[in-house]
Amino acid sequence: MKQKLLCGDLFAGAGGLTVGFHSAGFESVFFNEIDSQAAKTFQLNFPKATPFVCPIQELSADRIRQETSLGNQDIDVMVGGPPCQGFSINAPIRTVDDPRNHLFKHYIRLVLEGIRPKFVVLENVPGLVSLDGGTTLKNVLTAFESAGYNVTFKILNAAHYGAPQERWRLFIIGT
Repeated sequence: MKQKLLCGDLFAGAGGLTVGFHSAGFESVFFNEIDSQAAKTFQLNFPKATPFVCPIQELSADRIRQETSLGNQDIDVMVGGPPCQGFSINAPIRTVDDPRNHLFKHYIRLVLEGIRPKFVVLENVPGLVSLDGGTTLKNVLTAFESAGYNVTFKILNAAHYGAPQERWRLFIIGT
């Protein structure tokens, strides 16, 4: 019997990224989301996933390993879409000083603390590429590289992949 591929989801929202990974054969082991209503929706869709409904700053790799079925096992992929409002070109004020623009560092911290997925996938708005002359994107890429991942990024339009809307998104993938 083929073993399921395992994923974890940070900044999970209602589980949009996880739906895609689930369709591709992945099983969600855990998720983190600060919004309790979004977390309830995620939990209804993926009842086997252990919820961590708290700010990501309060989450640790040790806690994830202790409170999930993960134990010493590694996950195959960590997915996440940190808040995009501060990166968006539609934001009323677009600044690197927006504290949401630094939450990706906690994604990296959890990877460095010991989650160590084989792959990392970070999704966001294309505005992350141009914020602060590209410095923010460089910081994200450098952080993943410092964690030992080879990273690449690409801006994709969901309509090109069958979604019924024009939805441009930045994807950063690390192996």
